Parts: sequence; structure tokens; C-alpha cells
Amino acid sequence: MRAAGFFVWACTTCWLVETVRSLPQLNEKARHLTRSDLLVTFGTTSTEDRLDFVKASRGWRKGTRAVIVVDKEVPAAVASDAWKHHEAYLVHPDRDPAKGHFSQFSGDAHAAIAPLLAHQQLESGSGHPAEEYKWILLGDDDTLWFMGGVLKLLQTFDHNLPYAVTDEMFWHTWGDPAAERFHEDGPPRCLPCHFNASAYKTDPAALFTPPVGCPCTPDVICSADKRGILNEACDYPGVMDNPRAGPLYSVDGGAGVLLSVGLMRALDLEAMQHCITTSHGSASDHIFTYCLWQQGYAITLPNSAAMPTGAAQEHLFSPRDNTNGQTHNTENKRGDIMTKLLWSAEGSPHCNASCETSLLSMVSLHVRSRGLRNLHAASLLIKSLSELYHTFLAGMGPQLQDQPT
Repeated sequence: MRAAGFFVWACTTCWLVETVRSLPQLNEKARHLTRSDLLVTFGTTSTEDRLDFVKASRGWRKGTRAVIVVDKEVPAAVASDAWKHHEAYLVHPDRDPAKGHFSQFSGDAHAAIAPLLAHQQLESGSGHPAEEYKWILLGDDDTLWFMGGVLKLLQTFDHNLPYAVTDEMFWHTWGDPAAERFHEDGPPRCLPCHFNASAYKTDPAALFTPPVGCPCTPDVICSADKRGILNEACDYPGVMDNPRAGPLYSVDGGAGVLLSVGLMRALDLEAMQHCITTSHGSASDHIFTYCLWQQGYAITLPNSAAMPTGAAQEHLFSPRDNTNGQTHNTENKRGDIMTKLLWSAEGSPHCNASCETSLLSMVSLHVRSRGLRNLHAASLLIKSLSELYHTFLAGMGPQLQDQPT
């Protein structure tokens, strides 16, 4: 493993500390959480078109450190510019899917292991406060994080507790269209430690009603299983060797997951890394979820009650369009978000209170580059959405601006 970019953090300490001090806070109750407390990480390849995603992400992650895990060393020009954008590049080789290793996608190796390498890189640093972090934002290279929503959401979480937070999961049986659901059908997961369970609106048709988890563990989930989803051994609620045989239980890597420093410090990183590099699954997010379960931790729902009034039941991570009952319609939702942001920028009355609440509630969006004409188009879309989102936050008042000053 080799790194590019981190060496400059130590020699620019004074500048970084001053930057941290200047970052705005959402409010006095936000546990003093700012962009400097966040660490963005994702895996990608060192090809020019994929590195364009890295460049595109600089707009929405300005003022936030990033660790990008690649399959081979990036060009010298890219590495030399890393410090300007608070970037570091770590190299981790792909596995060969033809040899039966890992998953069906060769790039999943460095994608799944990215948060472990990022955490190790910072933990082994000088220990200066400028190198500490509280939350890892783990997504795909075409994941767009809305930092205003991220900071607002995390203000009620204790980063010292082990948390893996998302409301977007794959939870279905392959081959059964009626069961191919994502977040609606209640996959096994927990409510946050500080959440008032009585305020959670349960769906009588849901297979699982989430318990409060402090932290969320397989044992907590199994104790709350009243419908026999899990067996008595409390095994992982999915199939690994042949996940397409079903059922599939996994976070959605494109929608992303928020990992607390408390979780990363609680993990046996060596065992976790061994699990990731030797397990079989459908993709990196699937294997990461499985290995997290084997370490004794499960997924926690976000505390959506911390979001703007009216968003308590809003889907926060990569919200999906529900047109005609189809939940996996990212194309419609991309357009919906773009339209609302344009309305806001134009001062259009169409972006009413409901529109603003929806935009304030967004935590992430999976752009899904595979659904666009080419990767360049995806990069341009990420840049455009980022700029419009910053314009929207600026229009909502200085207390919501997520850009460094």
C-alpha cells in the first residue's frame, strides 16, 4: 500500500488548524460538528475518466478531507495536486474475478476496503487534532453527498459510539419482482441510541420493526425479530456464496453509509480486512455489510427526526422516485432534484415549503453513472448539482451554508 497526498497535512498544520476554526457551524447544538470532522472515502480506478469523478467531487467536498483508494498509482500530476484539495490516494490492488476471488466486479476490492485504509492512515499519523475525524462518509465514486444535510443529520449522534448509518439497503429475494424492495420493507436494522422508539411510525405490513440499538448488534436485531426472519443462530440475514440465489441483505454503496470513528476503533481491522478480501458476494457494499455483521455490528437508521419539520419519514440517503410503485428509478429522482434546485435558484414559487424541506433533508444522491450517456456526462451532472445545492443553501441563510469561508 502506498500513499500520495498525506505528507503535506503535517507540513501545513497551521493552515489546516486555521481552516478548521473558520468553518461555519450549523447551530450551537451541533456538537461543534463541521466539515473538518468528516472524512470522505471511496474506491475508484486510476483511469482518466474515473479520476474525473474525483475532480467533480471537489465541489461538494470543499473543505473536507478525502481518501481515494485506487487500483494503481495515479499520474504524477494528480498526486502532486492532492494537497490543494485535501486529498490522499492509497493504492490497493484489484482481485481477479475470473479466479473466483471476491465479487463479480474487480474494482470492488479497493472499494470495500477503503474505509479501513482511510482510518488506518489517519490513526497512524502524528496525532495532531487536524488529523482527527469523527465520521467517515463511505460511498461510490459517483456518490454526491449533500454536506448541509449530512451535518444536520449527524448533530444528534455521538461519534464515539459504534454507528453505521443509512436508510438505503438492498433487501429482497432475487428472481421475485414483488420482493425486490429497497428501504420500504423493513430490513433488519436499529434505531439510533438516542431515538424515542415510540415516535417511530411502524408499518404493520413490514417484516421487521427496528429496535433501539446502543449499539446496533446482531443480538439486538435477533431479539427484536418477531416474525422469524432470522434463525436461532442469528446468522447473517442473506446468502453470500451465491447472493443471486437470495436473499440479499446489504447497504447500498451508491447511496452511501456514515461510519463513526467509534465504530472504526471498535473493529478488529485485521480480521475485517481478511473477511473483505476472502469473502464472496454480489458487490463491495454487500461484502462490507456481511463482514461488519461478522464483527458484531449492524446497520442503524438515521435519526430523521433531527431533520427539518415535515421530513421525519423522508428518505434521506439517495431518495428514490416512487412513480408507479417503482423504487429503483434514479433517473426520475435525479431530474426531480435538479428541477427543485433550479426552481430555488430562480426564486420560483414552485419551490415552496415542501420543496425546501425536501432539499434540506437530502443526505446523498447516487448519480448512477452507468445510466448516463458516458462518464463525462456524469461528472458534469455532479458538478452542476453541487453548484446548485450550494446556491440553495446560501439562499436559506448563513446558518445553513456548508461552504468554508
